Amino acid sequence: MNIDLEDKGSSSIRILFVEDDRDYVLTIKTLLSGINRTKYVIRWAPDYLCALDELRSGRYDICLLNFRFGDFDGPSILEYADEHRLTTPIIVMACRDEVDTPSLGTADRIYRDEVCAEALEQSILSAVQRSRSEKKTARHVAAMDAAMDGLAIIDKSGYVVSANKSMASMYLFDEPAQLEGVDLSAFFAGEYSRKLARSALAEAGRSGRWSGEGRGVRLNGDTFPKEFAISPVGDGQFALVERDISESQDLQEQLFQTQRVEGIGQMTGGIIHDFNNLLSAVLGYSQLGLLKLREAILSGPILKRSKKPRSVPLC
Repeated sequence: MNIDLEDKGSSSIRILFVEDDRDYVLTIKTLLSGINRTKYVIRWAPDYLCALDELRSGRYDICLLNFRFGDFDGPSILEYADEHRLTTPIIVMACRDEVDTPSLGTADRIYRDEVCAEALEQSILSAVQRSRSEKKTARHVAAMDAAMDGLAIIDKSGYVVSANKSMASMYLFDEPAQLEGVDLSAFFAGEYSRKLARSALAEAGRSGRWSGEGRGVRLNGDTFPKEFAISPVGDGQFALVERDISESQDLQEQLFQTQRVEGIGQMTGGIIHDFNNLLSAVLGYSQLGLLKLREAILSGPILKRSKKPRSVPLC
């Protein structure tokens, strides 16, 4: 049997009620229907398999779970939800002597035999709000971890609130959580670089953004060049984005060396070309001079004198 309140739109809270006592379901329905501040939509799951099917669907904002539930009990459903990483928050409705049962773990709970509309609404709204906040945080963390650059949220005093995997990897930490509480200055090498980090944070607070280059220091003491930017994100917090530019600088250096060698080659080629031009002129004039000299020798008085018979003196 299903008991549904009329769906009042996206602002209503959808409740899965895992309960084998029909009369108690009607009691809770009456309590919730008398609340005008919030609209509720209830789905009743009267058996274990139905409860698991509905819980797996992820359609509900909250699950109210009877501690004693037919052949199974509430803790078994809690265990199932935990093993399968189901995100719907669960409130266990237990008797006073069952509330402190260790098998409930940290699950929210309400005194089943003392429930009232005000306490029930407060517990539901608190659990739903906390769940939505956790999901929102999880989405933000997932988005941060998907970023290729190092990303951290820092408070106004310069301490890390949260960081992504790329930031942790950049500084050789195993997990992003290890960066929480670390001073911003610890990411910078040298006194000048640390002062630069502090002045960048102050400037970002005044003007809304600061970006530039600095030198980072890893957990093992190695330093590296980096680009970083700091921007306010509200609530007195700032977003710090960093990028290791070691490879970029290496490529720039290689490009510079290549261009330098090419420049030297072009200059040398130009010199050789100009020298060849001069040498060609010298060789051309030399050959011309030799040709004229040969003609002069063949037709000149020197050759004529050499052709006259030489007289042999008589002894």
